[in-house]
Amino acid sequence: MQPVVNRLEDEFGDRVQVLSLNADGDSRDAFRAGGFKGHPAYVLLQPDGQEAWRGFGIVEYATILGEVRQALGG
Repeated sequence: MQPVVNRLEDEFGDRVQVLSLNADGDSRDAFRAGGFKGHPAYVLLQPDGQEAWRGFGIVEYATILGEVRQALGG
């Protein structure tokens, strides 16, 4: 998961905020509160907090990239 997160930060860091939570560490409560049933898990939120997309498990970078681009409007 971390390579995907790092790559998203590299590509979109000037336009999006990328957060990484460790489900086994200090972020366990936040992970559960988000309703994530397993990991890795990904969620894209619009600026107003509405969920734009959610993915679980191994997700191809191209899929996440497409979802981020769509959320950004192209």
